Amino acid sequence: MRDLRLTAGTTAVHSAMLEWHKDETAEVAALQLLNVLFSVPQISVKLASLPDTHRKMLKFRLGFWQQHRNTFLHGSLKPYHPELNYPLIIGESLKETVIAVYHFSANN
Repeated sequence: MRDLRLTAGTTAVHSAMLEWHKDETAEVAALQLLNVLFSVPQISVKLASLPDTHRKMLKFRLGFWQQHRNTFLHGSLKPYHPELNYPLIIGESLKETVIAVYHFSANN
């Protein structure tokens, strides 16, 4: 997804449909959303069958995405280290900077 977003120019990139098993923890399910921050998330789970913790997580994560969508979709995108699958991505708009850290090593 990150490679596609980098080559799409000004065209919005929609993520693949996101789904997870309802028995996963909300934290594991949240990883699906964190991995598509710089695209348009598409949720493909039956909301009624999700545990309350998952619904709360979705509300929070999608609210965060909504609040910062201008930066995610229209801001400048600065990805670092493609050889490591972009462990650091910085999105900047005129009003804010959003930094996503997908990997951190204390040895760096």
